[in-house]
Amino acid sequence: MIGLQTACIAAAKTPRESSNQPKRAGMGRAAVREFKRAMRAALRPQASADESERARASALALLDRSIRFGHDRVALLRLAAAVRLGARVSAEQWQYCEAAMARIGDEALYDRLIETVRHQVIQRRETA
Repeated sequence: MIGLQTACIAAAKTPRESSNQPKRAGMGRAAVREFKRAMRAALRPQASADESERARASALALLDRSIRFGHDRVALLRLAAAVRLGARVSAEQWQYCEAAMARIGDEALYDRLIETVRHQVIQRRETA
């Protein structure tokens, strides 16, 4: 089995085979499931540093996938998961998600995302 970090890198570098084929994210359902498992494993209190790192890489890979597919609502949920796991979200990912929030216009989703980010910032300040 391919390591999660290797799979993330491979998925990000996979070019589309032909311009007339549908847009693909470079990973199948099995990889998506594996990324989700890694993220859940990191939420356990006894999760190792390695599991936490795999979870952050998985969260970012799933966020990138949602962005590539143009799944605005899912991208926002993935952003919240990445922030919750302490992943370093790129400026481009933040920009996409900000634009997605404007397109969706769902106040409840926006409030949940802001609350997640606020909670993580407070938590990090307390542990620093």
